[in-house]
Amino acid sequence: PNGNAHYDVVMPGFKYNMMDIQAAIGLHQLSRLRRMHARRVAICASYDAGLADLPLRLPANTPDGSTHARHLYPVLLDEAAAGVSRDEFCNRLRDRGISTSIHFRPVHLHPYYQQRFGFRRGMFPVSESVYDSTVSLPLSASLDDASVGRVIEACHDVLR
Repeated sequence: PNGNAHYDVVMPGFKYNMMDIQAAIGLHQLSRLRRMHARRVAICASYDAGLADLPLRLPANTPDGSTHARHLYPVLLDEAAAGVSRDEFCNRLRDRGISTSIHFRPVHLHPYYQQRFGFRRGMFPVSESVYDSTVSLPLSASLDDASVGRVIEACHDVLR
């Protein structure tokens, strides 16, 4: 809960294949995949119901016939209706022991791309608007119902 949710990309890089140890762990987790996914779906349903009346835009419904990985639960904060900025919302949740993340900062706002290509804030207002209001709430198959309830309660406390 004490970490900073923001990060910088300072140079381009590459994401290569996983290491053998990562593959071994992944293979072991495959047997739990359906159970873990079902738990994430249940958590998202609890968030959907518990946060519906707050000044948050919740994730879109998954189209019929599709399966969503449910690896993040991003919400968009309506700052005007909430009376609090996205960062203040995150700080107040952190003060209540709830960790959040910011997914994702637009590429053009990272220092490398600004220096290399001259990108600046204001060039892509839609992506900036989404970034400025987005928060990812905790989502892990290991969250129990009490923890999910604490996240929902904390959001209500902060946004009342």
